Formats: sequence, C-alpha cells, structure tokens
Amino acid sequence: MVKEMIVSYVVLLITTVVFYFYFSRFFGAVGSMVYGMTLGSFLSFVILIVTTSKKLKYSFFNISHLALILIGVLFSLLNYWGTIPVKLLIYVSYFLIYATFLYFAKFVTQSHVKRLVGLADKIFKYE
Repeated sequence: MVKEMIVSYVVLLITTVVFYFYFSRFFGAVGSMVYGMTLGSFLSFVILIVTTSKKLKYSFFNISHLALILIGVLFSLLNYWGTIPVKLLIYVSYFLIYATFLYFAKFVTQSHVKRLVGLADKIFKYE
C-alpha cells in the first residue's frame, strides 16, 4: 500500500504543476493553482480508492459517499448565484436535501436526531 500512496502523491504533484503552468495564462496564477489542486487531488483520490479496493478486496467508498461529495460541491458553488435572499433560499434547500440524504443513507440515525434536538432544547431553554 505504500507504493500506491506514493504514486498517488506523485500524481497529485505532477497534475497540479502541469495544470498550473499550462493554464496560468488563462485563469491567472491563483485560479490555475486552485483548479490544478482540485484536479490533482481528485485523480489522487481515485487512484487511492481503486488501488485500495483491489488490494484489500474491500470497497469502503460507495455511491452514498459520492453523493455527499457532490452535494458538498453544490454548497461550494453557492457563491455564484444572485443576491443574499436567493443565496439563503438555495442554501436552506441544499441543507434540507443534504440532511435528508444523510438520514436515508444511514449516516445519521433517528437517535442522533433526537439527541441533537434534546441538546438544542437545553441550549436554547429560557427560564
């Protein structure tokens, strides 16, 4: 597994550097570094997932994890849409979708929700 981790890290570095030098004239220095790191980390992550699942014959990354990552990407793109009320509406809708997905993917159970509500009652309890 050490070799695979080293290969993954080298892919991360090479992808980032190549993307930076090739696209810096189009996106600027910071933008090309951000996109290069994003692409490099994605490729590195894919390499680690594939090699780990083949070597260990166990898959710990499933479709639920991928959906959570995609929802997180949607949250990160929230900055580009409209005014504050529009962003707030989109943020609340994304949060509801995210919370619902966490519940149905069984990352959060009913006991977690009850404990969170009980904690919120203790915090916001006015006497």
